[in-house]
Amino acid sequence: MQRLALLLFLFVVRNLTFAQVLFQENFSDEPNGATSGTATGGTWNVTTAPLGTFSKQTVLGNGVFLVNNTTTEGVFQTSTIDISATGMVTISIDLVTGATSNTDYIRAYYRVDGGPEILFAELLGQLLSISTSGSAVVTGSSLQIVIRGIENTPSIFSTLYFDNLTVTQVPVLYSCTTGNWNTASSWSTVGFTGPCNASTPPTTAQVAIIGGGHTINLTADANVGGVDVRTTGTLRYTAANVDLGIELGFVRVRNGGVFNHNSQTAAQIDFNQNVGGATLRVDAGGILSIEDITLTTNANSLHYIEGAGTLTITDDILIGADNATVINNRTTGLTVADRIEFTTGTTGATFINNTVLSAASLLFDDDANSFINNGTATFSGNLAANGIADDDNSIINNAGAILNFVSLDGDAAGASGDGGDLTIINYGTINQTGTFVDIPNNTNAGNDINNMNGATWNYAGTGHDIHLRLFANNGANNFNYSATADQQIITPVATDGYSNIALQGTGAKTALANFNVYGNWDRSGTATFSPGTFTVTFSGTSPQSITTAGTEAFNNLTINNTSSSFPQIVLNSSVTVTNTLSMVSGNINLNGNQFTIGTSAASPGALSHTLTSASGRMYGGALTRYVPTTAIAIGAVGGFFPVGSATNFRPFFVGKNNIAGSGGAISVSFTDALTTSNVSIVDGASTITRRHNSFWTVTTSGITAGTWSLRAGGTGFGTIEELPDLRMSTTTGVVGTHSAATGSITDPRVNRTNLTVLQLANNFHVASTDAVNSPLPVELVAFTARVIMNQVELYWRTSSELNNDYFTIERSLDGEAFVPVGKIPGHGTTRTMHEYRYIDPQPLPGISYYRLRQTDYDGSTTFSPIVSVSFSGLGRPLLTVFPNPAGPEGFTIRISGLPENINQAPVYIYTLNGQLCMQFDVERTQGEVLEYKVRQTPPAGTYIIRGGFVLDMTKLLVIQK
Repeated sequence: MQRLALLLFLFVVRNLTFAQVLFQENFSDEPNGATSGTATGGTWNVTTAPLGTFSKQTVLGNGVFLVNNTTTEGVFQTSTIDISATGMVTISIDLVTGATSNTDYIRAYYRVDGGPEILFAELLGQLLSISTSGSAVVTGSSLQIVIRGIENTPSIFSTLYFDNLTVTQVPVLYSCTTGNWNTASSWSTVGFTGPCNASTPPTTAQVAIIGGGHTINLTADANVGGVDVRTTGTLRYTAANVDLGIELGFVRVRNGGVFNHNSQTAAQIDFNQNVGGATLRVDAGGILSIEDITLTTNANSLHYIEGAGTLTITDDILIGADNATVINNRTTGLTVADRIEFTTGTTGATFINNTVLSAASLLFDDDANSFINNGTATFSGNLAANGIADDDNSIINNAGAILNFVSLDGDAAGASGDGGDLTIINYGTINQTGTFVDIPNNTNAGNDINNMNGATWNYAGTGHDIHLRLFANNGANNFNYSATADQQIITPVATDGYSNIALQGTGAKTALANFNVYGNWDRSGTATFSPGTFTVTFSGTSPQSITTAGTEAFNNLTINNTSSSFPQIVLNSSVTVTNTLSMVSGNINLNGNQFTIGTSAASPGALSHTLTSASGRMYGGALTRYVPTTAIAIGAVGGFFPVGSATNFRPFFVGKNNIAGSGGAISVSFTDALTTSNVSIVDGASTITRRHNSFWTVTTSGITAGTWSLRAGGTGFGTIEELPDLRMSTTTGVVGTHSAATGSITDPRVNRTNLTVLQLANNFHVASTDAVNSPLPVELVAFTARVIMNQVELYWRTSSELNNDYFTIERSLDGEAFVPVGKIPGHGTTRTMHEYRYIDPQPLPGISYYRLRQTDYDGSTTFSPIVSVSFSGLGRPLLTVFPNPAGPEGFTIRISGLPENINQAPVYIYTLNGQLCMQFDVERTQGEVLEYKVRQTPPAGTYIIRGGFVLDMTKLLVIQK
């Protein structure tokens, strides 16, 4: 992560008294273009050479290692550096950039004792010219530095380089007895066993190493380069309000070591270094307890909290360094008893959690700081800005991460009801048990709540600040109202909406305004939805679903799904719209459920619908509408039921007079069919002779009177010769009075008038007085198979076809397992008779079975009856196979008895299900014999062999040994 500095700092370790330089490279002695070199204390080379410049160059008169126009990443690496003399060194490096973009970078890593690469300095590209430095205190026996860089900004002024790579041995003092920190006689320059010869207590240029069974007491403030508590060593506070200042940024407690605040008030570790990073490490088996950890003046650097030992922070972590980054890499997690705080006067700082973190709260007390979670972070309290002046702070929960907290609070100090700007961007999972309070009253991007693609936000707050700006439609994500209490549904910003929304737990989830849903709707448990007077709009561009416990009730519901996939909306439970259903775009699969408009004759609701058959129907369930006692004209939207099937729009209309008792509920469902039936139903002066087997089912509730009219029809009935031939019938008869069909021959409407309320409860069909020209699906009137010469001819005839795309001819040896052998296009929709023929040029010997698979334009299929044919052939030539059974050495096929003028004959080998697996020609060898040696046998099994001009067949058994 980039951390900027306005000046090129010099590291403290470069001025250490008695410090020994173990490795140093300032590139002044290397020629331009060098990709390897000899440094003080070792060598270096480029292990991955990219395009462009990745080598030593001279910039403004100084030798540096330049990264320019590389396209891909280059890698620089030092030789292994021996650091075993004291086992503790400081690494430092200078990084510079200018006129580059934020995709460019230099990243410096160290590797201790052959372990993994650990980042200790980084600089991303920047438009302005900047310099920064990085450092780390490292312990071990051997060290290697790896530097990775890439630069691709198209500018002649772009600059990206590093310089002054230095590894310096750190001077140390050892505890040599149990005593006080500030007493020189507690320390040795030699080792734990003495002599105790230090002239002063540890200085800011030294590291204090405590071990040997000794206990060192902190009785007053002290400053030191670093602290290393080793096995059997103890460092403890024995007075209150004591600060231990760490100047080189290194505190480590090893296995068996103890660093104990000893219940002293305000015991604190201060990382005070001016440059470079800090590392707080507790190894497995080590114990460190402290009240506060602070970072103050060490800006622009990376700081690590790591290890697997016991770390107890009884109060706070206080981050007070601009542009600093604190990273939690502890393998056993980090627990902070109170808060993590970005303190007053701190800007641009970041806390990154990569493992497990637990704290009471997270507090932003200034501007432009951030918390980034890549692991599991749990705050028992709030995430908060301290007050109205603390702005542009952010919390990022990345993919796979879990963030738990109570409330998001814009004003933790409580000085006003309108706090600082605090943005959350969630890519992972958030579990929020509280609410959103004191959110600023503005429209900038500094106080946005963003649920991103793939994220889940479990929100249990019971209310929220009205100024909250929620963005919940960023790809497919989940926003779940999960409280065991009433909740207000947050209204997303006007141009946004929810992706997947779930209402969970208990209590009423109340809408406060209109909102859009672009994904799925789910309600579970005993939670209820209170829609108020508002509208929910399903606005997806991919299919959506509605799933609830019981029936979902919307006030106004708008269907505006523009997905090209069908259906656009799927109901997994019943739905009621108490006011207005607006169908703007999309079809609804009721999926066996009921859709209801209105609640009573006094509150019948309304339907807004102007859609065509391609978009705007319900199918697979029942549509119920409440109708008032007022009159409804036939064809009016007040009596419109936009139902149908998955393939066709089959609208249904009711009309009625104005009379008491004619108000109530009417339910209509549609049952699809592809067939027709011949009937004889007298309808006045005419006789209905054919009825389509699809039908509408009508039921009523609460209606006791009225004179009713019906209209039904739609698409997919086939080509109609004459509209006057069409009728509406019940399954076995007619009710009411016939009224002339309307619409068109491709989208007809049949009509009945003067029905009583009792006659409404029926199944209604489209029927015709003309059996020839009535609506028909594909009508197969003939299908035969016969042998002609050495081939099989299949013949079939249709009297009419409906949406017929093509026929597939299928063949079988046993009448059960069929394989396709041919395909012929159909004639779509037609009332004209059509004949079809297909020749099977290579029929199977013996008895074969054939059938037709007919496929509609929508992909639905039907099968014909099965026909059979026996193929025995002409003449009596003889085909033999030997050896039979055959092994891996092959077999010979012989044909004898053919006419003298035939010198070559084809031979076919089939599997038992009729699939051709081998084909070749048998040649005349001598006399009347044609013979062929098969050297590559098929897999083990039984096969059928047939030869051209030979109508006999033989079976072959192949044995693979």
